[in-house]
Amino acid sequence: MPNDQEQEYYQYLNVYCHDMTLLRYLFGNLPTLRHVESDKPEAQVAILDFGGHIELLEPKKSPWISWNETAEIYFSTGRINTIYRLHS
Repeated sequence: MPNDQEQEYYQYLNVYCHDMTLLRYLFGNLPTLRHVESDKPEAQVAILDFGGHIELLEPKKSPWISWNETAEIYFSTGRINTIYRLHS
C-alpha cells in the first residue's frame, strides 16, 4: 500500500470493522471479497461472498452526517434492521 493511503486505510478499518464483526457474528465465517469500488469516499461499495449468500456493504463518508451505522439483513421470510446513531 502506498504510504499516502495508509492513514485513510486505518481510519476505514477503525470505522467499518464493526460492520464486518456483526456480519461475521451473524453468519459465522469470513467472506471472500468479490468486488469493491472505493475510489470515492462518498460512494463506496463492497460485495462480499459468505459462501451461502452475498452481502452488499455500502460505507459512505459525508461531512454533514454524524455517525449513523445501519445494518439491514434480508432473509426469505423477514429481515433484521439495526441502527446506531451518534448525535453530535
